[in-house]
Amino acid sequence: ISGMASIALKNFEHKEERGRSERRYRSVIENAAEGIYLSTVEGEIVEANQSLVNFFGYESREELEEAGIFKTYRDPYDREKFIKIILEEGEVRNYEIEYLRKDGEVVVGNEFAVLVEGGRFIEGIIHDITELRKAQKKAKFYDSLLRHDMWNKSQVVMGYLELLSDTGLSVEQKNLLERSKLAIRGNMELMVGMKKLHLLEKNQEKEEIDVDEMIGEITNQLLYEAERRGIGIYFIPSNIKLESMPLVKEVFYNIILNAIIHSECRNITIHAGEGDGFCRITVEDDGIGIDPEIKKEIFNGMVKGSRGNGMGLYLSARMVELDGGRIEVGNRRDGRGTAFDVYLPMENNFKR
Repeated sequence: ISGMASIALKNFEHKEERGRSERRYRSVIENAAEGIYLSTVEGEIVEANQSLVNFFGYESREELEEAGIFKTYRDPYDREKFIKIILEEGEVRNYEIEYLRKDGEVVVGNEFAVLVEGGRFIEGIIHDITELRKAQKKAKFYDSLLRHDMWNKSQVVMGYLELLSDTGLSVEQKNLLERSKLAIRGNMELMVGMKKLHLLEKNQEKEEIDVDEMIGEITNQLLYEAERRGIGIYFIPSNIKLESMPLVKEVFYNIILNAIIHSECRNITIHAGEGDGFCRITVEDDGIGIDPEIKKEIFNGMVKGSRGNGMGLYLSARMVELDGGRIEVGNRRDGRGTAFDVYLPMENNFKR
C-alpha cells in the first residue's frame, strides 16, 4: 500500500509540473507581441493568441476563428503560394504578405511557419511590419522628391553659370566659374549615381559581359578627355567573358575618369586576369598616388581630400559588393601611382 501511495504521489507531482509548464507556455504565448496561431492546412484556425486577434482587428478569438484564414489575405494567390512552399519545404521563413483587417485596412506581416503533426497542421508566427513598410515608403518618396528637386535646381544653376561665362570675365573670375561648374557637375553625377544604385538594389539580374568590349567602350568614351590632358590609356586584352550586372560598367567608368581628372598621371594601364574564382580587372596610373590614411577609408563615402567627392568610389564599391565582388586599392608594383583591383566572381563565366 505504501508503494502504491508513493507511485500515486509521484504521478500527481508529475501532473502538477506538467500543468505548471503548460500554464507558463500559455502565458508566453498570450503575452507575445507577435501574432501566434495553429491552423489546419485547409485554413481552419484552431488556436490564436490575442496579438493575432488585434492584428486582424477582430473582437475575439471566436470571431477570428469563425472568419478563417482565407478572409485575412488581401490576395488569395498569396495563400496558394504559401501553402505550396510549406508543403514542399515543411516551413516558411520571412514570408512577407499583405493581409486584410476586418475593417478592410491593409496590413503587412512577416511570417514564419512550420508543418506539424505529420503535415496536418501549421504553427505560425506573424510579425506586424506595417509601420516599418509605411516609413520606408515615405522615406523613398522624400528621397526621390529631393533628388528630383536638387537635379532641376542644379540644371538651372548650370544654365546661369553658362550665361555668366559669356559676359567678359577676367581670367581669375573664369577660373572661379569653372570650379563652380565642376562642383555642380559633381553633385549632379552623385544624384545619378544614387539613382543607379537604387535601381541596382531593386534589380540584380545579370547579363553576359565581354571584358574587352566593356573596357574598350569606356576608354573610347573617355579618350577625348584623356588626350586633352596629355594622358595615354592602354588596355591589354584578356579574352574574358563573365556574367555580371550591367551597371558594373559604371564602376570602371568612374575609376578611369577619376584617374584622368585627379591623379595628375601621364599613363593609365588596364589589364585583366583570373584566379581563385574571380576575374581581377586592374586600373593603374603613374600619378601622384593617394595618401595612405585616405586609402584606408576611401570607399566609405565620407573621405575628404580623396579623388573627387568620395561618393563615386563608395557607390562603385557598393555596386561591386552587390555583384558578389570587392574593390582593393594600393600602389603600383613599382611604387608609383595608384592601382585599383576590381574582383568580380567568375561563376557562370563565359571564357572563350
